[in-house]
Amino acid sequence: MEKDALIEKLATTCAYLGRHIPFNQLATSEDVIAIKKLRFEVINSEPEELDFNTIVKQCDETMLRHGY
Repeated sequence: MEKDALIEKLATTCAYLGRHIPFNQLATSEDVIAIKKLRFEVINSEPEELDFNTIVKQCDETMLRHGY
């Protein structure tokens, strides 16, 4: 259940970044790359391997950097 919530949080964060970072900078944005990488890791991990609070905090901090 938490894994699904993390995947949703990461997708929401990525969508938010997509709306707040100029299109021509999306492919090279360090924040976008980090969130996509983290999403891939979450999808391919076992639920018990994930630190829910750390991942949520990282998403929140990323969104705050971009005006959330």
